[in-house]
Amino acid sequence: MIIIAYKPGQLANRLFLFAKFLAYGFEHRIKVINPSFDDYVHYFAKTKRQFIPASKGLTGYSSRALIKLFYKICFFASRIVHRFNIKSKFISVTYLDWSEHYDLDNDKRLCTEGVHFIQGWQFDASKLMRLHKSEIIRFFEPEPGLRHKIEIHFRQFKNSRRIIGVHIRQGDYRFFEDGKYFYQASDYKSIMVELQRKYPDSIFLVCTNNRLISRNDFGPLNVIMAFGHELVDLYLLAKCNYIIGPPSTYSLWASFYGDVPLYQIKQLGVTVDLADFKQML
Repeated sequence: MIIIAYKPGQLANRLFLFAKFLAYGFEHRIKVINPSFDDYVHYFAKTKRQFIPASKGLTGYSSRALIKLFYKICFFASRIVHRFNIKSKFISVTYLDWSEHYDLDNDKRLCTEGVHFIQGWQFDASKLMRLHKSEIIRFFEPEPGLRHKIEIHFRQFKNSRRIIGVHIRQGDYRFFEDGKYFYQASDYKSIMVELQRKYPDSIFLVCTNNRLISRNDFGPLNVIMAFGHELVDLYLLAKCNYIIGPPSTYSLWASFYGDVPLYQIKQLGVTVDLADFKQML
């Protein structure tokens, strides 16, 4: 059994960490329990019906307070085992520093008997995620209320031929990697103007964590603002034909979930064409 006892940031980071171990669990037929997903259990039909988020079983109504308590117990227990280098065939801790990587695709150690606590972020499982993608997609289907909001909002794009999702990440990106990927709304607008010049029938879905950005920031461009909820907006992006944004697991998850070609803006001043959009996973 694998227990994820680590929170690597916000929604999309935690989705990817959970998905990687779900894929590993599906492949090796072992249970994965993830109390670190406590902040987001209510977003998904599957986890909303579980006592504690897990690859299987544990059905019932989730209690975020109970899950948070269980997470704290697992977190501190795994830290103690790691800190004092406790060796046992019944319990282990896989601990990674932020820059360390672990190859789940070719791992056989974590599917042995016992309880395996996970603490770390850079677990590589692209092969397993592709292999078990349909199961992952089903697992992370939004709960009915949020799914309804997604469908209602997306109706605004009815009969649109080319929908380009634009992910404007600001907020924490002002400081992430010294603001390397913190772009102004005007920077995104310039790219959007160029794309609409090349592809006049394009319509843009703008998703942002800056509530001060509005439809007025994009002039005459054909723009619809996203709903304004982190999960709804994420799955709206997943319904687009293309996605563009800075390097971020948020737009990367939307690309993965919806099979949408993605372009990551790693520097400004580069001409962008739809041919440059790629499937990342």
